[in-house]
Amino acid sequence: MQLVIFGSPTVDECFDQWEKIIQQNSKINGNAEYRSYYDNLKHYNKLLRDFNLIKATITLLYFMVDNSMIDFLNSKGYKISKKSSAEYANSLNAAMNKSNSLITKIEMRYKAIVKANEQSKGSNQQVTFETLMANLTIALGFPIDDSLTLARYNEYNKIIKKRNEQNRKKK
Repeated sequence: MQLVIFGSPTVDECFDQWEKIIQQNSKINGNAEYRSYYDNLKHYNKLLRDFNLIKATITLLYFMVDNSMIDFLNSKGYKISKKSSAEYANSLNAAMNKSNSLITKIEMRYKAIVKANEQSKGSNQQVTFETLMANLTIALGFPIDDSLTLARYNEYNKIIKKRNEQNRKKK
């Protein structure tokens, strides 16, 4: 199967196209693993970005008072008081401590991503195209053309699944 009809794509373009195929296949098969992995990765990146931005903003506020930065932190749930120097310093310290709770959330998302990666190592998502085609040929009992489309592949999988269910019923 070719990822490109014409031209000479870069390796990155081939990887991007393969990612789209996996995503489409997951959607068609009703498999939520890819979506779950993607959502975890996206949330992990957002948490990491927020953590870095909040920590950097609080650190800058230790050196100078900036109303736009204070408004930003207030919008994120970190209440910074400017009533007095002591309250300002205490609210910055409290905000710095509160921001550490993001570390736990980041670690939880990271563990979910690692777990998904470990689980997918044994799944078909990591199988090469040649292995996939060989397994499909063996399961169907006839050679499969290299120009196999995703829709046809999914139909073949349905046939194999139905055949396996019938064989289980016979036993």
